[in-house]
Amino acid sequence: LEEIEHGLLLFFCFELVVKFGRAGWNVKQFFGKKWNLFDFVIIALALLPFVAANIAVLRIARTAHVTHTLRHLSHLRLAHF
Repeated sequence: LEEIEHGLLLFFCFELVVKFGRAGWNVKQFFGKKWNLFDFVIIALALLPFVAANIAVLRIARTAHVTHTLRHLSHLRLAHF
């Protein structure tokens, strides 16, 4: 069931990109049609769980980077101005 959901979401994302291309990649023209705005909002909401998972990964990577920097802080030479 999850594979079907992902497949349909991919299809609707592709459809949105095609519609945007048919609007000449013009944001005002694309969102000038209320149904396109509606489709965009629905698809964006459906993509939120994927974005939230990626944000968590980015936060972990940022924390690891800060921790790594703090571990090697004593080796860094600070320039005096």
